[in-house]
Amino acid sequence: MTGSAIYGFSLAALMYGFSSLFVRWELNVRNPVLDMHLFRNNTVFSLSTLAALINYSATFAVAFFLTIYLRMKGLSPQNASLIFVSQPIMMTIFSPVAGWLSDTAGYSMIFLKLIEATANIIASKSIIAAISDRRLVASPLMISPLTASTA
Repeated sequence: MTGSAIYGFSLAALMYGFSSLFVRWELNVRNPVLDMHLFRNNTVFSLSTLAALINYSATFAVAFFLTIYLRMKGLSPQNASLIFVSQPIMMTIFSPVAGWLSDTAGYSMIFLKLIEATANIIASKSIIAAISDRRLVASPLMISPLTASTA
């Protein structure tokens, strides 16, 4: 086993150990910081938290590899990071609108419309890439996680 694999396994074991200690402590303390019974008694809360974890993990992974890609393409660190400023700005602008829409129209209809918009964007990028250059057919699929996470 290589040193990096040993380091990775030991880091995972350390994180698992601290997490289990935290959960055990929170279950036994009188006034917990995070009430663990929320996860056991509320399935919607548990699944929503899991969905948010998966979403933010995927967003971080795409952002991490995209910064490396942009640096390899020759962008300066400042210009490469300025590309990522658009996401929090758009979230700041559209969060009140999204909250109002969710309260009035319901989240299921909004979710379906966002899925439809994401599919249309991916399809249009695929058609444009297929027309312009056959080597770029895979590029819309590589950009689609960014589109889906910012929508």
